[in-house]
Amino acid sequence: MKKKYSLVCALAVIFVFSFFTAVNAQRLDLKIEGFGGISGGSTDDPEKSGELGFSGGGGLGLCYYFTKAGRFRLGAAAGLNYMYLTYKSETNTLALPLYGIPSTSLSSETYYTYLVVPVTLRGNFRFNKKVALNVETGPFFGFFQNGKSDSTYGTENPPILVNGENDLNDDTTEQRDIGIRVAASLELPLRKNLRIAPGILFDLGFTDTSKDQLIVASSKDTFWKLGAYVSLLHNLF
Repeated sequence: MKKKYSLVCALAVIFVFSFFTAVNAQRLDLKIEGFGGISGGSTDDPEKSGELGFSGGGGLGLCYYFTKAGRFRLGAAAGLNYMYLTYKSETNTLALPLYGIPSTSLSSETYYTYLVVPVTLRGNFRFNKKVALNVETGPFFGFFQNGKSDSTYGTENPPILVNGENDLNDDTTEQRDIGIRVAASLELPLRKNLRIAPGILFDLGFTDTSKDQLIVASSKDTFWKLGAYVSLLHNLF
């Protein structure tokens, strides 16, 4: 139910954005995009370390330009992205004297999927009739969908410390992620009203993604993603 509600909210944001901007836009583009690269994280837990993982995804969006000055256009963009990312971490569990369990090492390999709604300010500078530079930045809103975590303990202590894969849910993972997106791309023509724009994309999350658990120290864990992306842009009007 929560995931359906997240999808409805995301689609509602895009619909409202599209309706009000399409009425006033000087130019409106539909974009289809895909991306892939690396993902990582930050934490305030000094006992935890991590490795780079993989991130990827794709989605749809709208770009509109509401003003123009010479070769420069200023506008905004919004979309709905499906995002996948992986992350590996190393830490130590807390000792649980009540259960007779000492501290031990913990290695985790985790993947997450999100629906992400970016809402960005977008600038377009045209070098000539064929080539333009796009730069955009603004917030994104992520809605957690599902994931799994594969845990390996230095010493197993069933039934609390057991090696294996477990599903992520709202008991282990925060359902919302908010951050900032920065992207830049080079826009090139393919044919009339259709352009391709390869570029780079960086997402920096601000909110804690994991809920604190009994066996590890409380911490704030956030994600970032850096990758290459390509957009197909179709000029609607």
